[in-house]
Order: sequence, then C-alpha cells, then structure tokens
Amino acid sequence: MSPPQDKAAVERLRGTVNYLSRFLPNLSDVMRLIYDLARPSSAWTWDAVHEEAFAKMKCLLTQAPVLAYFNATKSLTIQCDASGEGLAALLLQDGHPLAYAGRGLSEAESRYATVEKEMLGIVFALEKWHQYTFGRPVILCSGHKPLESITKKPLDRAPKRLQGILMLALAYNVEVRYRRGKEMHLADTLSRAHLPRTPDCGQREFETISALSYLIMPEDKVEEIRRQTNEDVSL
Repeated sequence: MSPPQDKAAVERLRGTVNYLSRFLPNLSDVMRLIYDLARPSSAWTWDAVHEEAFAKMKCLLTQAPVLAYFNATKSLTIQCDASGEGLAALLLQDGHPLAYAGRGLSEAESRYATVEKEMLGIVFALEKWHQYTFGRPVILCSGHKPLESITKKPLDRAPKRLQGILMLALAYNVEVRYRRGKEMHLADTLSRAHLPRTPDCGQREFETISALSYLIMPEDKVEEIRRQTNEDVSL
C-alpha cells in the first residue's frame, strides 16, 4: 500500500482503519497524526513523522490479532474492487481479514471498461486464493452493481468482451453480491493505493499479506510440520 497523496485519500484510509480497529483498539491512536492532515484547517505536509506512523500502521494491519487464520467450517467472503490503475481483494471470515492482495493493471487492462476491470478483480481474487476458494461456496462482494445480475445470466447473454473473463470464474462456486462503496472500505482503499507498477512486473501482484507469513514458531518446529505434511497422503 502506498501512502495517501491528499486529504481525500486520508479519508478513505480512515474508513479502513476504523473497520479494523475493532480487532486492534490502539490502531486509531497510531493514525492520529495522519488523521490531522485531513482537517480543513490543516495544510498538507507529509513528512518523516507521518511516514513513520504509516509504516507502523501497515505493520499492525499485517499481523495478529488483525489477521486471522482460515477456518474450514466457516463461510468465506471476498471483497473486490478495481480502480483506474489497480485491483485489490480481501479474504474474510466473520468480517475478520485473513489476507490482502492487490496488483496494478497493465496498460491494456487500464483501458478496460469499468465492468471488465471489476470482473477481472474477481477472477484475480478467486485464482489468487484458489486453495481456499475452489470447491466451496464463496460470497463475493463487489461495488459494481451490474455484475450481480450479469453473473446470474447464461454466459452467452453477457457482453462479448466480458465473456472471456466470466469463463475463468466458472470453475468456482461464487455468488456475487453488490455492496455500496462506503461498505467496502478495505478493498476500495487498497485498489486506489496500490504500489507503483514497474515495466518488468508482468501480471504478478504487487503486495500480498497473509497471516501465514507471520507465524511465530521455531525453525525446527516448522521443519517438523513440513516433514509430517509431506508424509501425510491427504495433506
């Protein structure tokens, strides 16, 4: 996630932090200096103290208790959003984040129609988290209302340019539901604050954060789990 560039971006970031603060009560305190920039009477000056607060905020958002572990017995929800230049997705259970992912759009993708970008974001999320989404019902929340009805129609009834992207989603049991933008704080903020795209990045995502990356466990224990997993037929 890149730092906010103006007061409007700070307000979007505030919505994200307010949503996640229920899992980490002191999150708002960390962001206080940045929130002050959004005041009408404040001049926009992003300096070292704001950069430090932003870095600390990102660190807090990417570890427990903000991130949770996947539970196979609970329903799975994904929030998706596409901006003019980036895609973002959030994996959730019971409203609790499990993982974030996002990537920039290629030059060709940036010229897609809005509905195509939004559907591309859905496919990106489903494929990114294939190990969680394949073979089970998934509720997918999108801020683009037409997709809710388009995905319920036969494929040949969809716009021609959209059919190819829709076909990629047919491998999954997904129900697309419309959510207003103000209810999509996390995905909306991440799609607008994606990291800069570089010419050699191809289609890879710019930033993926998962609770599995922050396991606090001795290396010998990790090796034991890896060995036992390799020897177990089901796993």
